[in-house]
Amino acid sequence: NLSYPPPDLIQHLIKLFKGGDPDFVVKKRCIVLYTLIDAFATTDIHHNVLEDSNVAMFCDQFMIPESHQKLVYGFWLLDKQHFLPAVGYLTDPNLSGLFQDWSRKILRTFYDFRIFDCALKFIRVKNPSLPTIEDVVVQMKILLHCGL
Repeated sequence: NLSYPPPDLIQHLIKLFKGGDPDFVVKKRCIVLYTLIDAFATTDIHHNVLEDSNVAMFCDQFMIPESHQKLVYGFWLLDKQHFLPAVGYLTDPNLSGLFQDWSRKILRTFYDFRIFDCALKFIRVKNPSLPTIEDVVVQMKILLHCGL
C-alpha cells in the first residue's frame, strides 16, 4: 500500500538537503536563499533584504558564506532589472572566482538591456573571459558605446 506523499517525505528531504558534496550543499542552500529573498523583498530598492531578520537567520543557521549571500542577492537584483545595485554586488572583490561561468551571461544581460555603464564597470572589475567571437564583439560594442 503506497501513499503519496510518503509519510517520511520530510525526513528524506532533510537527508537530501544536508547530504552530499559540501560545495553542492551550499549551492542548494543558495537556491533556498534566492526564494527567501524573493519572498521577503519589498518594493523599496534601497532596502537590503539580506538584513531582513528571517533571511539573516536562515543564512546564519545554514552557514551561507557572506560572499555567497552577496552573489545570490546580486543575481536576484539582476533578475529584477535593478541593474545599478546588481553590478555593485556582482563586482564585489570578495566574489572572485565564484561565478566565472556566469560572467559572460551577466555581461550579455547588461548589453541586451543597453545598460552600458554597468557593463563597463563589470568588464573593468571582473575582466570576463571571451571564449567566442560573439563575446569579443559584445565587449567591443560596449567599449565603443562608452567612448573607449
